[in-house]
Amino acid sequence: MRITIANHKGGVGKTTTAINLSGFLAEMGYRALLIDMDSQAASTQGLGFDRGLLEYTIYDSLLEDGPLTPLKTSVENLDLVPANLDLAGATLELSGQVGREHILSTLLTNLLDKDHYDFVLLDCPPSLDVLTLNALVASDSVLVPLQPEYYALNGLTQLLKVLDRSKIRLGVNLRRFFLITMYSATNLHKMVHQTAIERLHKPEADSIVFETLIPRNISLAEAPVEGLPISIYAPDSSGSIAYRQLAEEVVKYNAER
Repeated sequence: MRITIANHKGGVGKTTTAINLSGFLAEMGYRALLIDMDSQAASTQGLGFDRGLLEYTIYDSLLEDGPLTPLKTSVENLDLVPANLDLAGATLELSGQVGREHILSTLLTNLLDKDHYDFVLLDCPPSLDVLTLNALVASDSVLVPLQPEYYALNGLTQLLKVLDRSKIRLGVNLRRFFLITMYSATNLHKMVHQTAIERLHKPEADSIVFETLIPRNISLAEAPVEGLPISIYAPDSSGSIAYRQLAEEVVKYNAER
């Protein structure tokens, strides 16, 4: 299963979800690969790597025709293709290349021909640029983290249009998953969650709102500072319990395909 984690709005929990979902999938015994597609390299740093000391990153693979070169992380079964600030110029550098949206898909297919991963997760920048399009084309699913706010829900229109256009223009037919993050049991959050279900949960159209609700939890903010997923940093925290439940949901939906 290849899952792009995307939302053009920043601060919604994309990287937190990428790190902790991949961490729990690895803990459950699945081989997981996390690809950092964001020049801010938050997933790279959140798994304990210094982005300034990396010899080879996703930039080299995309722009210099090198293979994807995963690094072993401190989490058993979890590998990482890292990023650094070099990736900031990739959108401009890729703009003139023919078939630029398919570069990552080809690289990932070549890697998976040689090495097996049960799950591949791609952490995208807060934009709908060529890097995000590369991730979408390389995936079979997209996971959209959503804050339980009406502005966030209404702001989905642009992303959904991109997904619809990608289906028509690039032949990308992705299963759509929506995840409520930063949740607290206020009346507003409950109402937005219910509205999200009414608008987006359409299993017959491969559009799913996860049952899991990711709570506001200080341990989720602290764990990346230590370079660890929440499963190791604070395994009994509410954030850890929620991401474990999310991993179980993802495994269930993968088995149903």
